[in-house]
Amino acid sequence: MTERHGYEHEAVNHSAKEYMRGDVHTSTIEAFWANMKRGISGTYVWVSKKHLQTYLREFEYRHSLRRTPYLMFDCLLHVFPKVRVG
Repeated sequence: MTERHGYEHEAVNHSAKEYMRGDVHTSTIEAFWANMKRGISGTYVWVSKKHLQTYLREFEYRHSLRRTPYLMFDCLLHVFPKVRVG
């Protein structure tokens, strides 16, 4: 396991026929990219290089909260400043 930019990174060795070791596997990242590709082609159709990072962050946010979708709205409310109505 190596740490880079504050993240832990582990890998499996496919050439040694290792595809999973505990929680370490490639399925999660493959699912992330598959969902992102479907989202872009199905919803946005196309994204520019200029805004690609923003789209990646959106899909990262959705992926991180996929098991607790009821928290998505509350998390967004904490990010935006309070708006006064009236």
